[in-house]
Amino acid sequence: MAGSEITRILQQIREEEESARRALFDPAIVSRHQFITKRSENIGQHVFALAEIVGSDKEAMKLYVAIQEQVAREVSGCPTPT
Repeated sequence: MAGSEITRILQQIREEEESARRALFDPAIVSRHQFITKRSENIGQHVFALAEIVGSDKEAMKLYVAIQEQVAREVSGCPTPT
């Protein structure tokens, strides 16, 4: 059960991260601050839920950063996080 829940949460984080990055960096659209803020808030909630399941804030952040880096590589024109 926990494995499928982790997978589900990681997919939600990935979708929010990609959406926020595209809104922020994609030249084809004009993004609104509220939209990006909401994506960031959602990611925070997902990471918190993930930490509850995996039992560690540090491990949840490692998983989040891995997704963030992967999305940054996949979404063309987006700088990688520092």
